[in-house]
Amino acid sequence: MADSTDRNRLLSPAERTLHSVLAAWLLREVRLSLSVPCVQEGAPRHDDPVCLEIVCASLSRIGLLRLEAERWRVVEPHAEPDGLAKTARRADLDTLLEALVCHAPDVEDLRAMGAIVATSDPMLTGVCEALAACGYMECLPQKATWRQKLRRTPRKPAWRWTAGFHPWLVARGGLELTRIAPASGDAVGAALLKIPAGDRRVLAGRTCAVHSHFARYFLKHWDNGRWRNWQEVLRDQDCYVPGDHWDMALAAGLYRRLHG
Repeated sequence: MADSTDRNRLLSPAERTLHSVLAAWLLREVRLSLSVPCVQEGAPRHDDPVCLEIVCASLSRIGLLRLEAERWRVVEPHAEPDGLAKTARRADLDTLLEALVCHAPDVEDLRAMGAIVATSDPMLTGVCEALAACGYMECLPQKATWRQKLRRTPRKPAWRWTAGFHPWLVARGGLELTRIAPASGDAVGAALLKIPAGDRRVLAGRTCAVHSHFARYFLKHWDNGRWRNWQEVLRDQDCYVPGDHWDMALAAGLYRRLHG
């Protein structure tokens, strides 16, 4: 399994495509959420202001938005997402993926996060195709109903999230750790021995009974078999951001061990 340093690498071709289409879709969604006049005036229209901040921050990170006097503004003219992806790092893509989960409740086709996605939106379809190419989704075969055959109605493609996307789903409360296959008892026991007593108490406490809180606390410290101390964690600006290096099976096993 990769460690946290993997986030500093450049993107693979499939990841660059995902970065490009996801950034373009999120920018369109921000414009729709705020509307262009509202972006200029900073008057948000969004169900969850905290999630909006996460989405906007992810776009600001790659140069598509900027914060001026506590207001988000679209950078005009801004670089094309295709060009941005060539120099983007894996951490930049990870933040865009978290922004996708944050924004999902405001998108009809994504509202039931973690469920099957069926959409007729060409841009969102492109995002799903790119997610599938990176192993985060898979396309489901769709059989036409008799009504669709009769009317020759085009079928919406349908997509299902894979285990590869579990870090982002769990981190945003879209999936519980108890629904993930856990690591072996020996692996869980060995990990517990590496966790300092104070951190074990935090993980076993009431706050970390919430699956997303447990996952973020444990996995910001756990780095490919090693427990990072607070100094190391604080030096990592992306420590709370989900990523491929998160060991979800181990987190699931530890959660079961500490919370029953």
